[in-house]
Amino acid sequence: MTKASSINKTSVSSTNTAFTATTDSKATNGNYSVEVKTLATAQSLISGEFASNTAQQGSATKNNTRTLTISQPGQDKPLEIKLTDDQTSLVGIRDAINKANGNVGASIIKVDDDTYYLSITAKDTGTDAKMTISVTGDGTLNGKLNYTSDTGAGSGAMTQQTAAQNASIKLNGMTIERQSNTFLTLLTALH
Repeated sequence: MTKASSINKTSVSSTNTAFTATTDSKATNGNYSVEVKTLATAQSLISGEFASNTAQQGSATKNNTRTLTISQPGQDKPLEIKLTDDQTSLVGIRDAINKANGNVGASIIKVDDDTYYLSITAKDTGTDAKMTISVTGDGTLNGKLNYTSDTGAGSGAMTQQTAAQNASIKLNGMTIERQSNTFLTLLTALH
C-alpha cells in the first residue's frame, strides 16, 4: 500500500524562465498561456536640489514642532512624524522618516559637495503604496517636500522618479493584476 499523498503528486513544466509556477496535489491537468505585461514597482520620489544636507530647511515655529505626513491608500492610517526645528535638515528628515519604521524609506543622494537630494521610496510595490506628502505647521518646509499622487506623475515640490505600478499578466487571454509580482492561487479546481 502507498500513501495517497505520494500518488497524488503534480508538477509544472515550462520553457519560460521569466517566472516560476507551483502546484499542489489537488491540481488538474491543463495547458496555460501566461504573458507578463507589467512588473510591479514601488513609487520613488525625489526632492528639489539642496545646497546642504545639514542646513535647516524649515522655518522657526512657536512651539518648535511641525508634522510631516505621508499617506498611502493601502495603509490604514497615515504616517505622521513630528519634527522639531533642528530636525528640518535633509539628514534630520531622513533619520526621522527611517526611525518611524513606516511603509516608506528615505535616503540622501549627494551629487557633489553643494548638491543634495532627498529621496523617499515606498517599501511596497503597487498603486496601493502611492504617496501623498505634506508638512503642517511649517509652510516653508511644506513648500519643499509636498507631493500629491494623482493620475500621471503627480504634483508638488517633489518629483516622481519611479511610478507605483501593479503587476499585470495575461493568463489564457485574461488580464490579471496584483499589487506585487507574486500571483497566488490563480487556478482552483472543483472537487
